[in-house]
Parts: sequence; structure tokens; C-alpha cells
Amino acid sequence: MTPAEAPRILGVPAVVALGVLASGFALLAAAVLAASVWTFAAGAALVYAATVFVQLRAPRALRELSRYRLGSTTQALLRQGLLLALLGTTGAAAGIPLWAAIGAMMALFCLQFGYDVVLRRLRRYRSLPVVTRNIDLDPLDIPDGPPAFLVTGALRRLLLLDAAVLAGVLAGLITQSEIPALAGPALAVVAGTAALAALVPYAVAARRMAVGEEVVAYMQTWIDGYGPEVLLYYAGTDTGIHRADMWLEPLVRQGDRRRPLVVLRDRSAAAHLAPTPLPVLCVPDAEDLAALDFGRARVALYPDSNAANTDLLRNQRLRHVLVGHGDRDGDAVPDPVCRAYDQVWTAGKGGRDRYASARSVLRDDAFVEIGRPQLDAVARMSVHATAGPVPTVLYAPTWEGTAAAPRGTSLVDAGEALVELLLGAEPPVRVLYRPHPATGTRDPRAAAAHRAIVAMIEDAGRAAPVSGTAPGARRLAAIEERIRGSAEYHRKRDEARGSRDDGAVGSGEVEELQRLEREWNRLYWLGRAPGEHLAVLDGRPDLYSCFDHADLLISDISGVITDFIATGKPYAVANCAGVPDMEFRTAHPTAAAAYLLRPDGRGLKEALRAVADTEADVYAGPRAKLASYLLGPEEPTAQERFADAVDALYRTAAAEIPQREPAMRHGADGGGDGGDEAAPVVRGANGRSAPPRHARGAAAARAGNGRAPDPVARP
Repeated sequence: MTPAEAPRILGVPAVVALGVLASGFALLAAAVLAASVWTFAAGAALVYAATVFVQLRAPRALRELSRYRLGSTTQALLRQGLLLALLGTTGAAAGIPLWAAIGAMMALFCLQFGYDVVLRRLRRYRSLPVVTRNIDLDPLDIPDGPPAFLVTGALRRLLLLDAAVLAGVLAGLITQSEIPALAGPALAVVAGTAALAALVPYAVAARRMAVGEEVVAYMQTWIDGYGPEVLLYYAGTDTGIHRADMWLEPLVRQGDRRRPLVVLRDRSAAAHLAPTPLPVLCVPDAEDLAALDFGRARVALYPDSNAANTDLLRNQRLRHVLVGHGDRDGDAVPDPVCRAYDQVWTAGKGGRDRYASARSVLRDDAFVEIGRPQLDAVARMSVHATAGPVPTVLYAPTWEGTAAAPRGTSLVDAGEALVELLLGAEPPVRVLYRPHPATGTRDPRAAAAHRAIVAMIEDAGRAAPVSGTAPGARRLAAIEERIRGSAEYHRKRDEARGSRDDGAVGSGEVEELQRLEREWNRLYWLGRAPGEHLAVLDGRPDLYSCFDHADLLISDISGVITDFIATGKPYAVANCAGVPDMEFRTAHPTAAAAYLLRPDGRGLKEALRAVADTEADVYAGPRAKLASYLLGPEEPTAQERFADAVDALYRTAAAEIPQREPAMRHGADGGGDGGDEAAPVVRGANGRSAPPRHARGAAAARAGNGRAPDPVARP
């Protein structure tokens, strides 16, 4: 990051704060050389004010400082060292202020060291081998964790206690009194001691928590009691969690046909998974996953081809299905790794043909067409989108992708030109800009184009303000506050407490949040004027809600196109590959019924005419045929086809793979001596014997503190 890029990356307030911080330290150094107490006090005030601002409001700036060894600890050492130097230049090097400062600094170092040790142990004790939602963990007796202020950023705040030392010593030098020179350091030491004393009881309570092996043993008993039949397995991080999110509701809507369980592998994914009433089990460690037997489960659904999928693909008691996260053209699809799965479920015949054209080695009967159950609720063309005089054009470009590709995103080559033409269109249209969440993360040119488009939309709004009303504005703000408060509460909890609290049965929180999201969407659109240009940047309103309020989509080759085709409305695709239109359509079947746009905007007028005059929509018929080809028939619904596919595969797998009784899985088959110390045989995910880790933990508990796990399953 260059100095010129700092305001854009860190933000202007953060850059100003860093400037104030540097100026403050310069004043401190100058004060030492000049032996000026008042100058030192002014510099200290600037330093502490800037430091607090950076810690609270500019965490990225703090990370940048740490990269250059200028983090919180270095700054504290500089402050304290300069104070001692000031005492030397002012002639107070042999008095009480010097020894009070040195003693307080040494005491603070010891307290900070002790706090760090206790905090590390606390985190280790409270770090469970699993993260859960909607799973009853009451039998594990997880105690409350410490308040967030004692954990998050606590060590950085402890380093700021030297402010009392500096204030006391400086006050003593100014007043020529020993009282403040003693009171300030004493106050710092007392505050540090109080913080450590407040943390210790939580660490003591955490020592009594169940150890890793006990938790895994309890989870196995819970699985035995719950009896999952179908698993949704996602091994990615939070950056791709939308891939798992999109399959939550279809699994909920299938009702009681097959009991689902969501299995995650990354803790960040568990923290960012969408609210759901489904039980969620995150098992980061592959050995812990191998120690679990999913019992009655016979079907595993995978929304992507993550390398860590192999940890479950080894399970021969499951039938493995690649369901993907959208039906799209592109170089990444079809993935040759699909050979590892028993079946691949596509939306329609188009997906099947895509694999066939890639010479997939899978048999034809390994493909099942289920449609896109996520689209069943999307409004079709018969419902007018905007219900107003100004049509809405949704520009939803994809991101730049995992590798450089000339036709990845249209943002770089065409984005600004297209938006400029739309903003100046006659008759006027409303522009709704909703980029991919990962836009700009790999290509700075895409990030620059994104910022330019947002600025263009904001400028257009200021130049032509709309006179729309905002009914329900207070209610909208109240809903936002409720949703934000819930997210903030969940973010501040540690994982152990979150798993415990989220296991409450029948709390209704998930249903309430989903209802609030629907109401938020309704009020948001109700408060928008027909001609109001919008940039949707924070994920709300969601993509399908934007579909419902759009008359035309402009996008790139991505799953967004296939999903929008379900609406029956016109769509346009940016052809930035520099190839003839016919060749482009042949390479990308999803563009077969699209209005193709050139980087300079050629083709846009034709697309806009199709919105204004349905008679001019030459691709209406081809779109209907393409929708059937890509998404399958409208009846039965995609949700019904999905549920039928899950049920059919489960029945087939259950017939081929007999059910093992829990007693057989845990080795209690009469072969043992029945003694308390007989370690059960634990079956891993692949059906083979695995080291009885949780059995050893239980035996150790009985031999040690007498605490054995009390796994009471919730059916």
C-alpha cells in the first residue's frame, strides 16, 4: 500500500488519525530534547486520542502499523521510554517520580504478562472441538464466558493504562508535588490488577468444562438420538458461505421426509451461516470428523468441490451428491472432480449436456435434474416489477474470478460505460446496481470501476433528487436495529457460549429474524421512488428481491443469469470477449436468448426497447424454451423434485447399506468383559475402526475428577 492509496484503503479519518499519532510522537521527542513538560503533555494527549480512535474505528490501520513493528506494544514502549527520558532531561532522574514510574511500568508489564497467560488458558479451555446450532448442549454444562471487553482487544487496552502513569508523573513535575506522581502510577497498577482479578474466575470455571474427547463422545450420542438421514456438507470458509446458505431453505421445506443435518468444517463459516432452524454441526478437525458415525445418514449433499470434501467422501456408508451452488456456464464448470461423487444434480438438461460436452466419465444415470428450488418464490413476468412509470434495470456483474479471464466480469471493460448510458437513457430508467460480494478482491481495476459506478449513481441522485415518500421509515430503522443488534450479540459471544445458547429448543429467534428480513424487504421497496437509482452494496435487499423489482437484467456469464431466466423477463449479457456474437452464444448456452452488449454499449437500446414494448422483445419465445432447457419444467416444482431426489437416493442407499445398531458401532457386542474400563471401539466416517479417543477421555474423567460425560440426547 502506497501513501497515495492509504486514504482509499484505510479511509480518510484513519489517515488523519495516523497523522495525529505521528505528530504526537514527534512532539514527545521534541519535548524531551527541550525538557518541556507542557509540550510533552500536549504530545501525550495527541498520542492517546489518536491511539484510542485507531483501536476503536480503524482496525485495519492498526494492522498496517503492526506490519511495520509499530503496533500497540511498540507504541507503549515508546511512550514509557520517552517519559523516562523526559525525567532525565528535566533533572528529576533521582526523585520519587522516576522510581514511581519505573515501578509502575514493571508492575504493568507483569500484570499484562499474567493477563495474557490467563487469557490464553481461558481460550484453550473454552475452545470446543465443535461449533453447533440448534443442538442441545445443556448436558455439557458450559458456563458463561467473560464479557467481550475482557477478551476482545483487552491487551491493547491494558497497554493504555500507562496513561495514568504519564498523567501522574507530569502532574507531579508541573506542581512540584510527589502526591500525583505516586497516585497516577498507583491508579494504573490498581486498574490492571482489577482487570486480571475479573478475568481469573472465568478461567477457573472454564477448567471444569468438558474436554475435547468428552464433547466428541456427547456429539456421537446426540447423533445417535437425532438420527440424521441427509447431510449438507460445506468445507469452505465464510467467504463462500452463500453456497451453503442457498440449500438451507430447500432442506427446511422438505419437512419431515428426511431428517437433515448441516455439517461444516470451518469456524468462520459456522459464524456466518444464515439463520436456520436446522441443526448445524461444525467439526474443524478431520480426526474428530472421522471419529463420528452419522448412523442413519445415507445421503450427503455438497454445494461445492472443496478439497476438504474428501474427509467425508471416504465414508462408504453415504451416497455423495454434488448439488453445486448455481447453474452456470464457465471454465470452472463442470469440475473434473465430479468423478468423486455418486451423483451430480443439475437444474435441467442444460447442466447434463454441459457435463457431456466436457466428456465427463460419469454415467448418464448419475445425473438428476432437480431444477432450482431456490427460485420457486421468485416472481414471474406476469407480475409487473416496478408497478410504476419508470422501468428498472438491474446491473449485477460477477466478480473477476479466481483466475484472469477475458470474459470474467464486465466491470473492467464495460461497467462504467453501461451505467453512464443507463443514467442518460431516454425514456429514463432506474438503475439498480448490485455487484458480486467479492468484487475487487483480486483485480484492482474491478475495484476502481466499482467505486466509479457507485459514485456515478450517487451523483445522479444528487443531480436529480426524487420526491418519493418513505412510508414506514421508523419501522424500517427499528427492524435494522433489531437485526444488527442480534448480529452484534452473536458476534460478541465466544463459540462455546454461542453453541450453548443456540441449542435452546423452540426459542423462535430464527423464525423471528426471517420474518423481520421479509418485512424489511417490503418496507425498503415501498419507500423507494420509481426513478430512484440505487446501489445495493451490503447484501440487503437480497438478489431475488432485486429480481422481483427489475424489468431487465444486465449481467455476465454466471449463475445470476440462469436464476433470472426463471422470471421470464428480458436479460442482457456483456460480450467483452472480443468474439462474434454467434460464437459467444455457442460457447455460453445461457446467453442463447440474451441481448448481447458490447463494451461501448452497442445493443443496449435494443434491450431497453424490449422492456418498453413487449412486441419488440424478439427473445421472448427463445427465453421460455431456454428456461425449460436450463431449469426443467415448472411442474412439479423444483422443491418437489429436490425432495423426491433426496428421498429416492436415500431409499436406494438404505437398501444397499444396512443400518448398524449403536451397540455394534461402539463395540458393545458381547465380546468385551463388560467392565467399566473396557474402551469402546469407535467407528470412523469410513466405517473402519478408529482410535477410541473419546473413550479414553471418559475413562480419564472417571479416574481423575470423577466427571464423566452425561450425553442426554434430544430426539
